[in-house]
Amino acid sequence: MSAAQLLNPKAESRRRGEALKVNISAGEGLQDVLKSNLGPLGTIKMLVDGSGQIKLTKDGNVLLREMQIQNPTAVMIARAATAQDDICGDGTTSVVLLVGELLKQADRHISEGLHPRVITDGFEIAKNEALKFLDQFKIPKEVDRELLLSVARTSLATKLSASLAKSLTADIVDAVLAIYQAPAKPDLHMIEIMKMQHRTASDTQLIRGLALDHGARHPDMPKRVENAYILTLNVSLEYEKSEINSSFFYSSAEQRDKLVESERKFVDAKLKKIVELKKEVCGNDGKKNFVIINQKGIDPLSLDVLAKNGILALRRAKRRNMERLQLICGGTAQNSVDDLSPDVLGWAGLVYEQQLGEEKYTFIEDVKDPKSVTLLIKGPNQHTITQVSDAVRDGLRSVYNMIVDKSVVPGAGSFQVACARHLKSDAFTKTVKGKAKWGVEAFADALLIIPKTLAANAGLDIQDALAALRDEFDEGNTVGLDLSTGEPMDPVLEGVFDSYRVLRNAVASSAGIASNLLLCDELLKARQMGRAGDEAKIEDKKMVNYGSDSSGGEDNDYTETNVLLGYASSDANGEEISRLGGRPDWLDPSHPPSAALARCKVCKDLMVLLLQLNAELPERFPGHERRLYVFSCRRKSCRREEGSIRAIRGVRVSDTPTTTTTAEKKEKDTPAPVAPSAASLGLGEALFGVKTAASTAGSAIKAVNPFATGGAAAAVNPFASKSSSASAANPFAPKTSEPAQAPAPAQQEETKQKEQEAETKKLPETFAQKLSLNNDQALSAGPAPPPEPWPRANSENDTRPYPVKWLSDAEYETLDPTPALPAQATQIMDLDTDAPGGSGSGGGKEDKEVFESTMDSIFQKFADRVGQNPEQCIRYEFNGVPLLYSKNDTVGKLLHTGGEGNEKVKTTGAKGIPRCTNCGAGRVFEVQMTPHAITELEDGDGEENDMVLDGMDWGTVILGVCEKDCLERGSKKGEAGYVEEWVGVQWEELSVKR
Repeated sequence: MSAAQLLNPKAESRRRGEALKVNISAGEGLQDVLKSNLGPLGTIKMLVDGSGQIKLTKDGNVLLREMQIQNPTAVMIARAATAQDDICGDGTTSVVLLVGELLKQADRHISEGLHPRVITDGFEIAKNEALKFLDQFKIPKEVDRELLLSVARTSLATKLSASLAKSLTADIVDAVLAIYQAPAKPDLHMIEIMKMQHRTASDTQLIRGLALDHGARHPDMPKRVENAYILTLNVSLEYEKSEINSSFFYSSAEQRDKLVESERKFVDAKLKKIVELKKEVCGNDGKKNFVIINQKGIDPLSLDVLAKNGILALRRAKRRNMERLQLICGGTAQNSVDDLSPDVLGWAGLVYEQQLGEEKYTFIEDVKDPKSVTLLIKGPNQHTITQVSDAVRDGLRSVYNMIVDKSVVPGAGSFQVACARHLKSDAFTKTVKGKAKWGVEAFADALLIIPKTLAANAGLDIQDALAALRDEFDEGNTVGLDLSTGEPMDPVLEGVFDSYRVLRNAVASSAGIASNLLLCDELLKARQMGRAGDEAKIEDKKMVNYGSDSSGGEDNDYTETNVLLGYASSDANGEEISRLGGRPDWLDPSHPPSAALARCKVCKDLMVLLLQLNAELPERFPGHERRLYVFSCRRKSCRREEGSIRAIRGVRVSDTPTTTTTAEKKEKDTPAPVAPSAASLGLGEALFGVKTAASTAGSAIKAVNPFATGGAAAAVNPFASKSSSASAANPFAPKTSEPAQAPAPAQQEETKQKEQEAETKKLPETFAQKLSLNNDQALSAGPAPPPEPWPRANSENDTRPYPVKWLSDAEYETLDPTPALPAQATQIMDLDTDAPGGSGSGGGKEDKEVFESTMDSIFQKFADRVGQNPEQCIRYEFNGVPLLYSKNDTVGKLLHTGGEGNEKVKTTGAKGIPRCTNCGAGRVFEVQMTPHAITELEDGDGEENDMVLDGMDWGTVILGVCEKDCLERGSKKGEAGYVEEWVGVQWEELSVKR
C-alpha cells in the first residue's frame, strides 16, 4: 500500500509497471485518434456537442480543445500540444504523434529490460543534437512575397482542400504584408477577421480597409459615397435620460413645449457644429462627401438632420472598429464637438453599404496607407466558415513565423528523415557512451512517424516510400515525400516549407513530455473520503448529522449529500448550454418564447440572463429536453421588488420517447462490479471515460449531464428504495420478510394521487372545475396572448448581457466531519419595570445579549454549508430541499416548516411553493443560485463591467418547477414550449440604524 493510500484508503493508485503502462497506452491511444488528420491528405473529423452543434475540422488544436478527454495522461499531452499552437500557431498534431511514438519506442526497449531512466537520458542527448541539426538544416531567407506564398500554401493545405488553400493564399500573404513595417514585427491583431454567411468559401476576400457589420439607420442617407471625409466620433447625439429618477412638472402645454425645446437645443448645438464642418471641407463640390462613424447613439431627429445635409452617419460602432478606423483612414477620434477642424478628419476613396437579407454591412475601401486590413471570410454555412477561419489563423501565423525567423525548413518530412539519419550515423553514435545509445536510437526511430503517417494518409506503401527517401539522402540529396506519386521530390523547388520555430518547439516539448511520463512510477487519483461508488459499502459511511438535504433530518452520518454543486469557469471545457450570463439559447431558435416572460414586472424593461441550465432528466422524464432560464432586472430601483427576477422552463417532448424495459431497469438496479485495472482498460474508456456495460449506470448519466439526477444520485441517497442495497442502507425502512412487496415511495405517491383524482371526479363537474387542483387542461379561459418578439442583439431595445461563465464543473456536495453546534436553550428573563434602580435597569443590554444568543439558526446553517464549498454557484437537487437564507422574509416564511430545515418542500396547504399555473400540478424545488454566482457574474471587463458596478444584493434565488414537467398549453409533441415557473428570492438583510 502506498503512502497516499494510508492517508486516504479511497485513493486509486497505479504503481511502477502498471502506471507506466497506463501512461504509454494513453499516449498511443491519443496518437491513434489524431494520426489520420496529419498532412494535406488527412481525413476530417466531425464533432457534435451536447446541443447538436456540428463542427467539421482536421485541425489538431480544435480537436484537442473540443474533445472530452478524461484520462489524466491524455489530458496532459493535449494541454502541451495546444500550448504548442498558442506559442507557434501550428504543430499540434505533430506533437501528439511524436509523444505517442516516443512512448511506443520506449516501451519496446523497456520490455527488454532497459530502465526508463536510461531511455530518458538518451532522449535528452538526442533532443539537444536534433535542435543543433535543425539550426544547420534550416535555410536562411529574406522576406519575399513568393516565398511567403509557398509558406502560407503549405500551412493552409494541411487544413483545407488544395483548391481552397490556393485561393486563400494570396489574400493571407497580402494581409500580413499590408501591416508589416520593417524592422518591427507585424501585429496580427491589426488584421480584422470578419465572417459573412454568403456564397462559398472561395469568395473569401481581402479588404484593404474596414468592414462594419451594420449600416445607416436612415432611409434617405446615401448608400454609396466616393471621395469621403471620415469623422470619427465618441459623442452622444441623442436625448439622454438622467442617471437618477427625476420629474418635471408643468401646468400648461406652453410650458411643456418649452421644456422639450430646451432639451432639444443641447443636441441641436452639436449637430450644427458638425454640419458647419461638413460645409467647410466639402463646400458645394458634389464630388466630395462626408461620413460620420459614431461609437455612441444618434436619435432619429438627429439622423434626419444629417440626412438632409447629405451626410452618411453610422451609430453604435464597436470600440475595436473605432481604433482600427484611425489606422485605416487617418484622422483623430473626437470625444467632443467643441474643437472640430479639418485636421481631425480621415479620408476614404469609397464607402458603400451592402445588404444581405436583414443584415447590413458597410465597407470602407480605397484608403491611402492602411495600417489595418480586414479578411472577410464567406461560406454557405456556419461550420464551413468556422473551418476556414481556423485555417486562416494558422496561415497568418505561418507567414508571421517566417518574417520573424528569417528562415524556413524544407518540408514534406525531409527534416525528420535527415535528422533520424544523422542521429544513427557513426559519427554521432561514437560520441554517445553507454546504454543511452538505445534512447538515442528510440528517438531517431520516433522521428520517422511524421513521414510514415504522411505516406499512410496518402494511401502509399510506408516501407517503399521511406526506403526511397533514405536512398536519396544517402546520395546527398535533400528530398521530401511527393504525396501524389509516392516518389521523392525536392521540397525547395516544389515550394513546400515548414516553420522553423514550429519544428523546434515540437521536438523540444515532445521529448520533455515523453521523458516525464516514462519517469512516472506511481499514478495517484485522489478520492474524497466516503465518495459514493460502491453500493455495498454505503452502510459503512458515517459522519456527524449535518441535516443533509437528502437525509430527511435523520441520524445518518454521510460525508456526501444528494445536492449537486455547479462551479463557474471562463473555460467552457466542451460545455455548450449550462452557464451564467450571456444571451439565452432557446430549445428552438426559430420558436423562442414571448419576450414578455423576460420583462421586469416593475419597470417593464427587458431583463438580462442570470442562469441557463441544461436540466434534462432522462430517467424521470424520458424524451423530455429541458432547460431552465433565470432572468434579472438590471435597474437598481427594481431590486427587492416582486417580479424583478423571473424564471422560464423550456421543454420539448420527442415524438418517440425512449422507454426503459423491466429487464433494463433490473440491470440498472444491479450493483456494479469492481472496475477493471488500468492496464486492461479499452481505448475509449482510457481516453474519454466511455463506460462499458459493466460500469455503473449513475456514472454514465453523470458523464452525459452533470446536472441530471437519478442512477448515482439514487445510489447515494439511502432513502431511495430502487434496489435492495438502498433499502438495506435505510434504517427507517419497514422490515418485512418480503421486501419486494413494500411499495416504493414514488408508487405510494402515484397511488395517492390517483385516489385524489378519483375522488375529484365523483364531485359535481362545476365544483371540480373550480377546484382545478389536478386538472391538466387549461386553467385560464380564452386564447393565449400573441408572443412578443425579442429585440435583435445589440439593437436599441436590447439589454447588454452579463459576461459568460460556463458551468463546466460539477460534483456532489461533500461536508467536513465537523459536529453541529448544540442548540442553545432559550433564556427567559424577568425584568423589574417598576423600580428604576432595580435589576431591570440594564434591560437594553440584557435584551441585546439574549437576541445575540438566539441568532437565526437558518442563516447560520446557510453560511456553514456554503462556506464548506465556497465557490459553488448553483445547488441542484430535483424534488429536493432548498438551503434557506433566512426564515423571516416572505420566502422563508413560505418554505420554512419550523423543523430542522430538512423536510421536503410542500406545495399544498397554506405554506409551500404555489402550484403550476399551466397544468395545476404541484411544484418541487429543483435549483438555487448562491451568492458566489454574483461574484462570477460581476467578474467582467471593459464595457461589460459598467452594468454591474452597483452589484446585486440577493442572498439566494430558489427555483420551483412543475413536478410533471408539463408542456406549454397549445404546444404539441416535438415543439418547444416555455412556461414561467416560480422564483423565490431571499435578499440580503439591510442594516437599519435606530
